[in-house]
Amino acid sequence: MKKLQSYNLNVNVIQWIRSFLCYRKQRVKINGCYSKWTDVISGIPQGTILGPVLFIIYTNDLPEICEHFAHIYLFADDAKLFKHVICNEDHKALQLGLNALQDWSNKWSLKLNILKCKTVLFGQNINKNYTYSVQGTQLERLEHVKDLGVIFHSELNFVQHCKENINTAYSY
Repeated sequence: MKKLQSYNLNVNVIQWIRSFLCYRKQRVKINGCYSKWTDVISGIPQGTILGPVLFIIYTNDLPEICEHFAHIYLFADDAKLFKHVICNEDHKALQLGLNALQDWSNKWSLKLNILKCKTVLFGQNINKNYTYSVQGTQLERLEHVKDLGVIFHSELNFVQHCKENINTAYSY
């Protein structure tokens, strides 16, 4: 609601959204038996038209928070923080960007899934001693990452991507 107010939305619209999001209850049905009703304390009902719009409003200020330290790409509920690291100052700035992302996440009660947070160092002749952390946990470094169906290798080749697609084609 604070984010909606910060955009100076009409009070009636904010109240309408509040009534849509707040004071909801849910229960589960398993094998014909229902659980007790429980309060839903966060989140937006999935499949609603308002869901994506409210998520964009909710995360809209995140790029501004990180831009002082690094670049950020947002796609749905996925964020990628990146920086061209050529010296120790760049490395420190990227870590500060991760810290800013974590602070923003804590402030707005949006939990990061630390198990999904990874690092990949792209290019050749990279200082492989650089490590990054979130929530005090060192991020796992990968040699390649799959993103939107494309495998990106740390050495900027597509050998792994091609092999996987060839194997998939042969499996049919």
